[in-house]
Order: sequence, then structure tokens, then C-alpha cells
Amino acid sequence: MQKVLITGATGFVGANLTRRLLREGYEVHAVVRSAGTHWRIAELASAPNFFLHRADLRDADEVSNVVKKVRPQHIAHLAVAGMYEGKTGSDQELFQTNVLGLINLLHAAKDIPYESFINTGSSSEYGFTNKPMRENDPCKPVNVYGISKLAATQYASLHAKEFGKPIITLRLFSPYGPYDFGGRFIVYAMKQSLRGETLQVGNPDSRRDFVYVEDVVDAYINAFGYAQKFSGEIYNIGSGTETTIENAVQEVQRACGSHAEVIWGNSGAFRPGESPRWQADSMKAKRDLSWEPETNFMDGLEKTAKWFKINASFYE
Repeated sequence: MQKVLITGATGFVGANLTRRLLREGYEVHAVVRSAGTHWRIAELASAPNFFLHRADLRDADEVSNVVKKVRPQHIAHLAVAGMYEGKTGSDQELFQTNVLGLINLLHAAKDIPYESFINTGSSSEYGFTNKPMRENDPCKPVNVYGISKLAATQYASLHAKEFGKPIITLRLFSPYGPYDFGGRFIVYAMKQSLRGETLQVGNPDSRRDFVYVEDVVDAYINAFGYAQKFSGEIYNIGSGTETTIENAVQEVQRACGSHAEVIWGNSGAFRPGESPRWQADSMKAKRDLSWEPETNFMDGLEKTAKWFKINASFYE
């Protein structure tokens, strides 16, 4: 039985990945901060082959102790200090978690003969663009979050090349699905729609590349088998389809069977740092990782709505 060490298991994508790994027979070791919110994985506490380790990624000694104890074959690094609803943590928090946390984890594992280390990047690393984003495009992030994620991605690639380690980075676009964050757009739109309450939404022309979370999980598991061959590489993980926020609201309401009122903000009024285009070119992931998304937006929303109807209490 192969061991996977996962950071960020209490988060949205991490919780979904953790569940899939357990279903597929991996031994899963989740690194969590004592002060973290664990509701997404609370029911897994008694699951066979699931182990919790309390450590702060910003503390090199704590991280080293966990890694040396577990000695995993695979490491999935999803822990992140992020930006949601246009709000973010302090610059110090972003760099301590997103950059120093990665550095501590990589150095802790330097003498472990792991088979793969999958780092999690972000489409925010690209910055402004007027075309689908490709991995070889110049990256010019327009906020501190994007800068911190780009620094982490570049460090991971450098570490892979310098030490011959099987490390790759997956740049996620806009995942959605069960266990998503309460303040994110799809969750907000779905909550309001299911309740029949008014939606207050910003620019209807804003665009996203929404990708269903189970497709994202597929990418991580596929990447386990390709990290050694493509060490140091970076891969976009998106649907390849650009959706306006206006169209997304319409699809969410259709999935929820809702006719709730929508109050729109100013058309064309993009938020600071928001790119006018947001679409992944994921051909490299298809070629190298044998990955492509299988769930179209409407099917994914219907699955998500079904889950939310059962688990609405999580978001009260």
C-alpha cells in the first residue's frame, strides 16, 4: 500500500483528493494545523488507513519530523494562503505559507526517495491576458497572491532540476464542486438559488474557466505516475472553456431549478487585477499526463447542487 502525504487536506480540493485516495486504497497522511478548520474531513477520523499529523508548514522542524516519520511515496502539496471574495491575507501570511511552507516541505523530503511531489499552482500566476493561458507564456501576476504562487512554482521547478527530484506543478484554474469554500462564487450563487433569495453579483462580463473538482482530483492522481518523467514541469488544469459570470449564474439557476432575482453590478467593471480573459490551454496536460476534463459545466453543477441540497447545514 502506497503512502501519500497531503497538505491542505482540510481545504476544498484537498478534502476531495483525500476521499478519492482512500477509496482507491492509498494510505493517506494529512498534515493539518491545530488551529485549522477540519469539518470537511471530520468523518474520516476513524477511516482505515487515514492518519492526521499536526504541524505548521512554516515550522521547518515540525514539518521535518512528520516527513521523516511517514516516509511517503507521494506528496500532494495543496496547503495555501489564498484570496477569496477579493480579500486576502497579509503579504507576510501569503509568503510564509505559500513560499516558506513549500520550501520547508521540499527540504524535509530531500533525503526521502519519494516517487512524486505534486505542487499546487494557480492561474493567478499569469496575470493579464487576451488569449488562452499556456504554460510557456510570460507570467506577470498583478497581486501579491499571484506573486507568491509564482515564486513557489519557480522554486519547485528549480528544486526538481537542482536535486533531480520528481516534482511537477499543477496550475489550477477555477475548481468547483462539493466542499467548496463558502464565500466563493459558485457556492454563493448556489446557496442563494436553492433558497430562492436574491443574488447580488458584480460584473456579468467577468470570465472564469470552471473545472469540476473530481476532474482536478484525476489530474493529481495521474500526475503521481508521471512526475519522474516530467520532473520540473508545469501543467494547466482547467476545462479549456471560458464562461462569463452571467452565463454561470444562468446555469447555476437551471441546475437548482431556481428563478431567484439577480441584481447585477456594472458591465465591464473588472476588479483590480482581474484579467479580461480566463481560459486554460490544457493540451500539455493531455499530452504528458494523459489528463483531460470529463465533466461539462452543467453536469458538474447538477452534481454540486445535489450535494449542496443534502449538506446545506455546512454553510449555515
